[in-house]
Amino acid sequence: MPDFGVLAAAGMGAEPERLLLVDEPGERWPDVVAALVEAVDLVLLRPPAVPSGAAVRRLSALARRHGCVLALSGPYGRQWPGVQLRLRVGKAEWAGVGDGHGLLSARLARVVAEGREGGRSAWVWLPGPDGTVTAETTMRPALEVVG
Repeated sequence: MPDFGVLAAAGMGAEPERLLLVDEPGERWPDVVAALVEAVDLVLLRPPAVPSGAAVRRLSALARRHGCVLALSGPYGRQWPGVQLRLRVGKAEWAGVGDGHGLLSARLARVVAEGREGGRSAWVWLPGPDGTVTAETTMRPALEVVG
């Protein structure tokens, strides 16, 4: 994922020494993902092309068998059949800038989760004023049911 920010991930609590990054896996990217799915609990994947049906079935089955979460992003990730949950930012507000000056210090985002059973949303600080990712509980309800 060319846009993945290791520093940002570390700032939100990820341990850089526990990250496995694969730069340009090439045409055999499904084989690289298969190896990762068998070894780690979470794989963040941005498929470089439309995945074949065989690749989707193989990787989905491996993820289920090994208890791995396969998180997809990018334009081809949206075309992955059988996705059980989709996350998106519905709305976002920035904090820290006042009257045209200042520094951005926090971002309040409405994260929407949509699945086969309907959807939910929650207001989350991504990150909050203290740099952590937390649910917003003072301004709005932490969880809303969406249509």
